[in-house]
Amino acid sequence: MLNTCDRSNLGVLHPNDLLVAIELARRTLVASLVCSRAGPVRSVRPAAQICASELSWRNRGLKIRPRVLRKTDRESLRKCVGPSYPLVMRRHRLTAVAIFLGLAVFGEACSRDTAVRSSLQTSSQQPRQAPATAAAAPPVAPAAPLVSKQEDSSALPEQMLPEQMGHLAEYALDELTALRAGQSLGEWQKSHTLGKLELYAPGLSEQSNEGWCARIRVEGSIDADRKVRRDAYFYAPEPPTILALPVGAPDEFLDQCRLGFIWADVEDGDAARAERLADATRESLASSLGAGKPNARLSWWGVSSWRNTALWKDQGLSLATASGNFRAWPPSSGQGTATQVLVAATVSASTASKVRLEPPPRQTDAPEEYVEAFREIESRINDAISIAAVGGSAETNVRSVLALLSMASPHYPRDADLKFTLNAIDGWLAAAPKSPTTRRAAALFVGDQLLGRSGAGWAHDENPPIRQKLEAHGAEFEWVQLGASWLYTHSWLKQSLQIDPRSRVGDLAFITLMESGFETSETCSDQGGNGFRAVIAEGSRFLRRKSDSVLSRDIHLLMAEAFSDIVTLANGGGYHGDGAQYKPEAASSRARAIEEYRLAFATPIPSSAKSRETWRNAWRLMAGLTPSRTYFYCVYD
Repeated sequence: MLNTCDRSNLGVLHPNDLLVAIELARRTLVASLVCSRAGPVRSVRPAAQICASELSWRNRGLKIRPRVLRKTDRESLRKCVGPSYPLVMRRHRLTAVAIFLGLAVFGEACSRDTAVRSSLQTSSQQPRQAPATAAAAPPVAPAAPLVSKQEDSSALPEQMLPEQMGHLAEYALDELTALRAGQSLGEWQKSHTLGKLELYAPGLSEQSNEGWCARIRVEGSIDADRKVRRDAYFYAPEPPTILALPVGAPDEFLDQCRLGFIWADVEDGDAARAERLADATRESLASSLGAGKPNARLSWWGVSSWRNTALWKDQGLSLATASGNFRAWPPSSGQGTATQVLVAATVSASTASKVRLEPPPRQTDAPEEYVEAFREIESRINDAISIAAVGGSAETNVRSVLALLSMASPHYPRDADLKFTLNAIDGWLAAAPKSPTTRRAAALFVGDQLLGRSGAGWAHDENPPIRQKLEAHGAEFEWVQLGASWLYTHSWLKQSLQIDPRSRVGDLAFITLMESGFETSETCSDQGGNGFRAVIAEGSRFLRRKSDSVLSRDIHLLMAEAFSDIVTLANGGGYHGDGAQYKPEAASSRARAIEEYRLAFATPIPSSAKSRETWRNAWRLMAGLTPSRTYFYCVYD
């Protein structure tokens, strides 16, 4: 049943929603306390009362004054000095008030809530392409219980605060249906006029929640000690079963972003009051969702400072609440003095948002993306083994190493397995023929891929016999200070491409180097961090030379990612966040990236973890958004 004192059913209504407003007002009044000529009819929730203050039409300067009430009710109104009072109406007056509330653009109810209704300094919804600067929009249900701008919230009676603050939980509960359905941004905006629309940008990215496409943020202050924030995050839609790129304008794509995560928090300088809010929030959630899991182990940045945690799992959703003293993101100065009370909800195991509120289960199998990536490399290595045709125990051993690495992925072999791997590589290259060049190039490719995936490295003063043997075959190592190790620099891979660039082996070496951004140094010294430049240049050169190559699709995808890097960097996605040097290229690079993606998706691509992520990145670019990652940008610091 509805309760008129419930802010989830009241608030400011959009003029275009007139009929909805009338129905909302009617339902709100009827559900709380309906009165007939014979007297009041009991509400299903006896505690509910129709509360009245001056029910204002603020935009027209009109007020529904006490004269519309009976004499006895006018007396009650005059005596109303507490937070609320009962209001008795006859049926025809009830209908009239409902219509008035529906016609009013700004409907306020509950004098008990008026005092806590609108000091929240909200930001209005903004055009998508510009920063928010317009005046604050009026609140909509379920709006935070706010304080009128003319009133001083610090003067409110203390007993009102727990009830007012309890709407953190109600905000989350009211949006669970939309969250579960993955409501689109376009649909959300039709029913929510409160808040500022922010499109994803690297500077807005948050740890634990990085891949969104848009968010609606409402934030402000209840008083000098209490700050409120409410966020609704939207993510790129799920890729279609057949991975083809859609066609449309950026705004059309943005409207398709799907709700995947909501967050609400209050920061309060009064720790005791904040803890009362935390208790009330848990109780409110439990009354709707059941007991939940108290003291749940959650997963989020700063979670080590959280206390009084609770977790609910409800029909594919995860909802959590907690309190703590960690500052809102970005945590510029670690723990703060204010106490934060929060509620968050997400779609469980969502592949779109990838947001988790609880630690992932321990994996016994390698993640899908690792398996896919290794299967591709494994196929290339097997091709090269066949082309090299070394045979004998040397070939048997490298095939055993390949199987060992397959089982270990994404981890490295250790101890005896590592020793066996390195000795097998040495034996393989010792047995490999020096000519013809194609077989030699294939043998080098195999040795390179196995050594690169072995995780071998040595301390500064270590130079064991096996390292000396590998160096005798042409392996080169560099000292990497950050890892305090001598690490392999893929010298055999570059040599393989160099001695036989036009054969199948040369193609394997080329695409493998291209996937790394032609960066084989752990210190980013090959390309100076800008591997995307080499990808664009070398990819274009390859396609001019071999336009009909079986690698053409892969080349187009890699070039699209390289152009995507420029867009990301231009919008502040670099290590230092300053993309000024890339901004002149941003627009053309976005267009080129989309063009390369369309060439790659011209024929259907099999669905896989990687191809679905590729589709999402293409979609973001077409939506006018900044990609959420870089591919060939390298930083060693």
